[in-house]
Amino acid sequence: MATQQSPQRGFFDSNLFIRICSALVLAPIVIAAEWWGGWPFLALVLIISAAVCFEWLRITSPKMRSVPIALIVALMLSSLYFVATVSLSTAIWPVILLFCGLLIAGYASGQRFWLGAGFAYAFLLGAALLIIRNDSEFGMAAIALIVAVVWATDIFAYVVGRTFGGPKLWPAISPGKTWSGAIGGLCAGILASVAFIGVIDDLSLVRLIWVGFLLSVVSECGDLFESWIKRRFQVKDSGNLIPGHGGVMDRVDGLVFAVILAFFLAWLADGSLAQPARALFFGSV
Repeated sequence: MATQQSPQRGFFDSNLFIRICSALVLAPIVIAAEWWGGWPFLALVLIISAAVCFEWLRITSPKMRSVPIALIVALMLSSLYFVATVSLSTAIWPVILLFCGLLIAGYASGQRFWLGAGFAYAFLLGAALLIIRNDSEFGMAAIALIVAVVWATDIFAYVVGRTFGGPKLWPAISPGKTWSGAIGGLCAGILASVAFIGVIDDLSLVRLIWVGFLLSVVSECGDLFESWIKRRFQVKDSGNLIPGHGGVMDRVDGLVFAVILAFFLAWLADGSLAQPARALFFGSV
């Protein structure tokens, strides 16, 4: 008896087409909010951070009820709003105390460090984005640089990996990722950073290459980290909010690590964080 073959799916029925449509809808919203800054960017950051915190808790604490999850997300959002409207130096100690309280609550309830880690993961993402964008001189350009490096790394890692294949990068964590994809993504991330040499005057090519290299590497590490989390808790996607893409965590995993690193690079160059974007670009203020 002949075996029945499943019909091949056309491009317009494929997951790739759905992903492209989702990107075409979401990318202009993200770009417009980043360009506008102020309340639109704050609203976008709060929405993304809330989704990340919610999905993290759903993955790592699947038996947790909706009320405590909503409470933790609300506390995280309140902390971010505090940072946005006051200052990091004023907000940092209440946030640290809240983080410690969640660690204690997590161990007391059998969730171990996952509650506090989810709070920190989402909070650091949002706080780093807000603080860097708040630089009135170069904030928009710095966020654009970070996003460009992350997107270029992610896209070309996928394209090059699918095209050339080869040895797996870390099969125990993410069986689909290859060394060829990682190298292709890294090269694309560096080139995306170098493209900013014509955007801002007096930028050092060497520094742009170095920043692009670091952001691209940690972006891929962020992707692997989320793959480890999902494999640790045996889930395929962090959620289903974005058609074709899964959850929000699936889309910003590389951005989380990259923007946090950018924040710390700026902090090392300018301890006051008065002009974090300038410090990221020039190394000092």
